[in-house]
Amino acid sequence: MKSVEELLLEQVKALVEQRKELDALRDDLSGIKMRNKNADLELMSLPHPVDDGRERTSRANLVDFIRKVSWRDAQAHINLWRNLYKEYKLRYGVDLKSEAKKHNMNKTQYAEAFGHMDNLYALAVKLYGE
Repeated sequence: MKSVEELLLEQVKALVEQRKELDALRDDLSGIKMRNKNADLELMSLPHPVDDGRERTSRANLVDFIRKVSWRDAQAHINLWRNLYKEYKLRYGVDLKSEAKKHNMNKTQYAEAFGHMDNLYALAVKLYGE
């Protein structure tokens, strides 16, 4: 059986080891805090993003809208576009596919060039919702 002095000595050694580990953890933590502070300073020194001042086109808005609907409803883009062009033909009497082909353009280029884009976007919102 161990004496009281031996037990106390073991306890003191364990406390000393724990103290060393705690000091090492504190050093690591202060190093991490310093790196975070330096990283924050570097981020703050970066220039702010520049807005090029250009407004988004109706075409870009329509493409983004169809993309979002595709993700939201888990439908293929092409099916949404086909349905949109079909509905546009029925409601506005303009076959974007054939007209674009006549002018050697794609459908969105034709719609943009000949003033159909705003109506096309409005129809997409009406068909697919916000």
